Amino acid sequence: MRFSVVIPLYNKEKYVKDTINSLLEQTFDDFEIIVIDDGSKDSSLEMVESINDDRIKLHRQKNAGVSVARNVGIEHARGDYILFLDADDKYLPDALEYFDYLISKYSQAQFYCCNYYKVDGCGNRKEAINVNAILSSSFQDGVVNNFFYIASYHPGSFPCNVSSFCIRNDYLKQHPDIRFPAGVTHTEDVSFCSQLAINCVTVFSRKCVHEYFLDVENNSRNLKPTKSRYVITLLDSLI
Repeated sequence: MRFSVVIPLYNKEKYVKDTINSLLEQTFDDFEIIVIDDGSKDSSLEMVESINDDRIKLHRQKNAGVSVARNVGIEHARGDYILFLDADDKYLPDALEYFDYLISKYSQAQFYCCNYYKVDGCGNRKEAINVNAILSSSFQDGVVNNFFYIASYHPGSFPCNVSSFCIRNDYLKQHPDIRFPAGVTHTEDVSFCSQLAINCVTVFSRKCVHEYFLDVENNSRNLKPTKSRYVITLLDSLI
């Protein structure tokens, strides 16, 4: 199996069916969907169970936070590569096909990052990363050694977010210390990606692969950050 897509789920009854359908409508079909319900109190579970597709694997746990849910998904993943999709976002139809292309083109890498669209409450979308300004108008994709230069270029320019990268499963299995930080609800993906960027051959592409919705109810991205210096402290210890 090529891909395992991990979806952490907590109280996203209005969105999760559209999220899953964005996977079921992919142009590439060699994947499984691992939904980790993190103690949802609404009808999110019923929404998932109403979708009839053998590729969907549903696991339940007591509420422990999004990081723990993703880490549990890693342990269940059977695909060669793991992706993470938030339960209120959507993949574009060719997202998995494009990741498969990048993997074939840059087989020496372990970590593959792509651009993505930010979508506001009116449905307007724009590219999250200004690739022309940070790299060049001619850059399309390639191995990057300047991940943190891109990340520090201007606010919002981090080279990926949690729904726009994939990582080799065997690499994560061999490095159990690289996981999402439990108890952190803000920048937990920055922590995870930073560890990968330090240790992996990293590919970046200007192509947008998913839509990141900004105005969503119960969106942890809108919550007050926990442990606001967590990533800075982590990087200080690693570099």
